[in-house]
Amino acid sequence: MRSIKALALYVSFIAATSAAAASLSTWVNLRNQALEAVRQHNFESAADLFRQSLPLAQTPLQAGLSHNDLGIVLHQVSHDKDARAHLESAFAIWRNAADNEARLASTAEALAAVDRTLGDYQSAEKTLRIVLEHPPANADSYSLILNELGDILREIGHSAEAHELFEKTLTLPGLPLRRELDARIGLADLDRDSHSWESSFAGWSKAMQLARDQHWPALEASVMRGLGVTFLEHGETARAEPLLRKALAQLEAVGVPSRQIAATQTCLAQLYQKEGKFAMAEEQLLKALQTSEKVMGPHHPQVAVIHEMLSDALAGRNQLDLAHDHFTIALGIMTARFGEQSPEVAAVEASWASAEQRANRNREAAADFEKALTVLNAAGPEAASLRQSVLAHYTEVCKSLHRKVPAPFSGFVSR
Repeated sequence: MRSIKALALYVSFIAATSAAAASLSTWVNLRNQALEAVRQHNFESAADLFRQSLPLAQTPLQAGLSHNDLGIVLHQVSHDKDARAHLESAFAIWRNAADNEARLASTAEALAAVDRTLGDYQSAEKTLRIVLEHPPANADSYSLILNELGDILREIGHSAEAHELFEKTLTLPGLPLRRELDARIGLADLDRDSHSWESSFAGWSKAMQLARDQHWPALEASVMRGLGVTFLEHGETARAEPLLRKALAQLEAVGVPSRQIAATQTCLAQLYQKEGKFAMAEEQLLKALQTSEKVMGPHHPQVAVIHEMLSDALAGRNQLDLAHDHFTIALGIMTARFGEQSPEVAAVEASWASAEQRANRNREAAADFEKALTVLNAAGPEAASLRQSVLAHYTEVCKSLHRKVPAPFSGFVSR
């Protein structure tokens, strides 16, 4: 689970402003007014001021800073298509000028974050790999890119390379504590995904101590959320619930971007579903869906995940027709984004099959589990954990139907 990337963008944004000191007074004045608007969280006014400053830029440095900062502010107010255009312009300027490795890295992270919000993981990955072709000498900039690329690879299921990148971050001399925290969060997430529980809990503990020592309340809440989810997936709901509730309250108190609130609401919903509290899960998911559709658009993969979870919650309340509506939306988003034969689509199929299984619609569940396993059998080792989980449910369904698991689904077939 990602840490608070919007905070990192804001820090990078402020750090870049000192380069404007020798520029034209009008450009400087507009820029300073924009920065003050950002400090007051008045992002719409800041965007207007940065737009006014852009045509006044007389050097590549001034133009690059204006495009970069306007892009970041537009991301703050969820105007991500416009944000991407300005960040792409800044990225091109830094690539064509010498001695701009740190600015290139900072803009690359911002651009990758916007592309991820738009669901374009391929473009985000490409941008970061361009920077790594000539890695920044500065440990802060280098680790920034390693962590962001690692997080993207983790999210799309390329766990082995993601693990290597986070580990590489921790070996860099002069590594800032902020970057160390991101790497430890990434590794703890990966360990949880692979069910390396002891290592994951140890990683979260280190990250929590670091966030508390540095008095980073938003990041502490993000770590708390990650630890809560790990307890939840480990089957310790009693330990997960207070952590997730506290994380949500703390994130709301410090005023993080709404997408972080939505992410935490989905974690709470996951907890409630585990406890069979489907009405409470539905309540949290509807809040998260409203926010996520506004921030990321209705066709983003993360929105699909919320629809998938809503389908499960509604099925738990025996509202199967409405549950199927949300399943269909989730399946359509994932199919359009990743293709019919993708593990992402298989995961949605398996989720619906589980809902059918709970409703004692075992023949339908078996057919849908078989669809998912057909794809996962060909997906290779990256999908092994998901496949094993699906196979366990499918085996239960076969037992209830008094039939053996067919040979094509009983063993792992690598690609």
